[in-house]
Amino acid sequence: MVRHTGTFVYTAAGTLSRLSTLVAQVLLRRAIPPDQFGLWSLTQVIVEFVSSFDLGSVSAIERDLPLERGRQRATSVISLQSSALILVMLQGAISAVAVVLYSLVLGLGGSRDDLLAWGGAAAILLFAPANAAGQAVIRAHGRFDHAGYLGVSIALTSSVCVLGGGLLAGAQGLILGGIAAVIINALSSWNYARLLGISIQVHYISRASVARLLRFGVPMRVADYPTSVFMTADALAVAALYNKETLALYATARTFVAVGVEVASRLTASVRNDWRVRLGRDPSDQSIPRGVFRLLSLQALAVLPCLALAIYLGGEIVTYVLMPQYAGALPILKLLLVGCVFLPPAYGIRDLWVVRADFRALFLTGSGGVLAFGALIGTLSLSIQSVDVQLVALGYVVSSAVYMGVLLATCGRAMWGGPRAALAAGILLAGAALTWSVLELATLPVGWDLRLGADVLVATALRSLLLLLLPLGWTLAREWPALKAMRSEGRSL
Repeated sequence: MVRHTGTFVYTAAGTLSRLSTLVAQVLLRRAIPPDQFGLWSLTQVIVEFVSSFDLGSVSAIERDLPLERGRQRATSVISLQSSALILVMLQGAISAVAVVLYSLVLGLGGSRDDLLAWGGAAAILLFAPANAAGQAVIRAHGRFDHAGYLGVSIALTSSVCVLGGGLLAGAQGLILGGIAAVIINALSSWNYARLLGISIQVHYISRASVARLLRFGVPMRVADYPTSVFMTADALAVAALYNKETLALYATARTFVAVGVEVASRLTASVRNDWRVRLGRDPSDQSIPRGVFRLLSLQALAVLPCLALAIYLGGEIVTYVLMPQYAGALPILKLLLVGCVFLPPAYGIRDLWVVRADFRALFLTGSGGVLAFGALIGTLSLSIQSVDVQLVALGYVVSSAVYMGVLLATCGRAMWGGPRAALAAGILLAGAALTWSVLELATLPVGWDLRLGADVLVATALRSLLLLLLPLGWTLAREWPALKAMRSEGRSL
């Protein structure tokens, strides 16, 4: 696995950024009750959903710039990053206008608060793509240490603006603070890129570079759109089925989960970027699929269970001490953390297929997740009069497993072959079982009788061991002949 000098700085900076955001969110929730905070949560859900309807320019930047750097084409690099700025500005304008038009239609029967949420979302969407693209360009140049510094600056700016607005003017102030933050951060991202020598030159903007970015970005976004919907499906379902108070509780759980996803993603970001550069030099490099498999195993069986435990315990302490009115978010958090085992390991597999521009598998994967989630929530809605919000979280966990299963059956099977893909599935299921068992142990009641507590502890430990070994044992028993044949041929996992 290739090491990158900026990995530690980037990961540490990302953790610090998430923690600063989390501190601001906790302070806001301490001051603002769930029924009011839900207005800001609605704005965030709108932004997250509409952002999925983009032109794919950020994805194209993160794919094409490392490839061109690997091929040592400096002029092409400058042209691509300069053209990308025009595309993201266009994308922001289209998104903002679409939201404004829809809010006008919604305003015929909508409340003042709803209109404020949609208007705030439109303003944020106008500048958010430029902010994301500026950070993507810095990462694509392999400057992960500086991407980390910029991430901390962006997180602190957002925290100060949103926190200040919320404390001064409540829910309305949150939205105004969010708008101010995204404008400042968009300007900061591109100015910092310029200071690093990543030049944006008007005369290098070319129709060919714009066409290249769109030629990859638009089909990729169309194929990846089901995945984008899937990533926001649970929040959309909660926003549609429940009141703003319940949405605020669910958004609180997602805020804690986002810390773990961010850390897991940043730990592997520089490695995945290096893979893209190496594929630009040698598209047939067979060491990369082996690296993806090892990375998946490490994440599922070690990194993610430990992160889940740390996040849950930290979230529990913070919630009960600082914002007890949001305690209803903890059962949701426990379920969502189990689902996280399936998503970060998908990034390495997806990256290789994005580089190869093989969009069929990405479309099938996202579609599988969306259909599974829709079928589960639809069935529950028809069979139960009132669907508990925890069932929505459980539906997201199950559909995340389906999403990863489809990804392994398509991309994983093509990359490793059937036996290795099946073994990867067993490892992920074992990781999910291990994560759930660790969280079960962490939530044993405090103050239990020592003898009874020891019995419960032993029983939980045995159940955890059984849950861990079952998927791995079944997979190894089923695929052992094929795996043994691979070993005899000298092909390493």
